[in-house]
Amino acid sequence: MAKTYRFVGVSNLNGRWAVRYANERTRARVLQKNGHTDVKLWDLKEALRAEDLVDELLNKVGRGEILGSAREAVLDEARRIGFAV
Repeated sequence: MAKTYRFVGVSNLNGRWAVRYANERTRARVLQKNGHTDVKLWDLKEALRAEDLVDELLNKVGRGEILGSAREAVLDEARRIGFAV
């Protein structure tokens, strides 16, 4: 069975952006405590597979809600899990 998550977003750690998955909003505080900056997590109200979460992020990229290096991190993650972007 595929692992599911309710929250998805991006964060920056030492200049490197990455997609983050979580099951609790408190994950943002843990990331910040560990040195992450620009942490942004969206609550999707239901647990979804990583592929579905990345699809949601791609929609946010398309609407201009995720820009710059964070956008590139989303596109890299999409390619990593099999999206043709």
